[in-house]
Amino acid sequence: MENKSITVTIDGKKYSVTKGSTLEQIKNDFYSDSKSIVVAAYVNNEIRELTYAVTEDCNITFIDLSTADGARIYERSLTFLLVKAFHDIFPGESLEICHSVSKGLFFECSVRGLDENGVKIIEARMRELVNMDLPFEKRPCPPKRQSNFLLTRTGLISTER
Repeated sequence: MENKSITVTIDGKKYSVTKGSTLEQIKNDFYSDSKSIVVAAYVNNEIRELTYAVTEDCNITFIDLSTADGARIYERSLTFLLVKAFHDIFPGESLEICHSVSKGLFFECSVRGLDENGVKIIEARMRELVNMDLPFEKRPCPPKRQSNFLLTRTGLISTER
């Protein structure tokens, strides 16, 4: 099988990469300008995750935490991390992210009497997950399946028959 090369342009410089290379691989091989953590990239002006495979010639601009988009992506990642840690510690309980408050999030949960100690346990689990260096995986899901999942999770439809 032949490895085809494509051309990517980063900050006006052209590089030849193997078709199907991920943005993470391209960043590691050719981009060292950022003084902050890179969290995503614009590929032809569309935001893409670092696991995105580049299959055609394109322009790439990396997004780091010093940008508004980078900060939003990072905040969203932390929200996913919070939800995962919460459900690991309190399986079967619910957590609802309501809205942003200043530089934080307001959320409600079904755990009665969640106190500072409970929050510290969740924080410790979040740190464990970070140390595991697990990737975020984007999985395609048909809209009908998405809505059924959300309706089931929120209790608006029952899974019992």
